[in-house]
Amino acid sequence: MAEEKPEVKDRSSSSKAQDELFTIEALAEKLQVKPWIMAGLKAAYNWGAGKMVSEKEFISKRDTWLNGPLCRK
Repeated sequence: MAEEKPEVKDRSSSSKAQDELFTIEALAEKLQVKPWIMAGLKAAYNWGAGKMVSEKEFISKRDTWLNGPLCRK
């Protein structure tokens, strides 16, 4: 009998990088998020220190929060 090989899904490197999880602190530093924005994100989404999210999710949540009704740029 032939051995069955596990199915491996080929994913582009860009989508793989987007799905990788990072701490919110590391993403904030990488994306140069100001401390007051980070404080607002933590309060709005109930994020604690060390919360792990993908870069795509972090950017989406940041942009949604910044475009909310109480934010004045």
